[in-house]
Amino acid sequence: MAGNFKRFLSKIKTSFKIIALFHLLVVSGCEIQDVERPPLQLINNILVNGQRIEFRSVKFSLTGPVSISNENSHVLALLELSTSEEFEDEPPTGSSLYAIPIYAVNQGINLPEFPIQNGTFEVVSEEILEGADQDELDGKNFSTPIKIFLSANNSGSWTDVIEGVSGTIQLQFDLTNNLVRISNTYETKEGQQVSGAVALPLDLSSFRQF
Repeated sequence: MAGNFKRFLSKIKTSFKIIALFHLLVVSGCEIQDVERPPLQLINNILVNGQRIEFRSVKFSLTGPVSISNENSHVLALLELSTSEEFEDEPPTGSSLYAIPIYAVNQGINLPEFPIQNGTFEVVSEEILEGADQDELDGKNFSTPIKIFLSANNSGSWTDVIEGVSGTIQLQFDLTNNLVRISNTYETKEGQQVSGAVALPLDLSSFRQF
């Protein structure tokens, strides 16, 4: 199975206009920073059916309010993790990527306060988001389509692409120490289990904690 990461990102960006019609705000992604940290803060143990994948860099993009269950009901952001030492828009051959679209309940927080609360985000299938009745997403933090793109090749496609359909992720943005932590417990469309956690440096200094 192969997939194109750029096509995936393009689909998310165009869906902002279709789903939301409130594509108001884009904040450029924050790259990994080379800062010394206590070793116990950093973890890297994501497992796909028991096989470990070590992600080394992360990028965060904040889009802004979107309308899901009602007008401006959620805030949309995107976390992208890479197995490369530095995050690159053109993934090097052999690298893997983890894309986590974040739909957080809109708390009416304005920049520079960080608008996404830490907590549990439900992993749901893309069909639920694209369906006519989205009332079941009202007041719910969720992620879709959450995908792991495995082993990029020279043609710009992937050895395999797996997509989460049920379960949860736990997100923790540490604005004090400039870290993000993602804990995973979900099942993929292919019946695989994704588990474990990763915590990586992420420059969140442009935000204030609310």
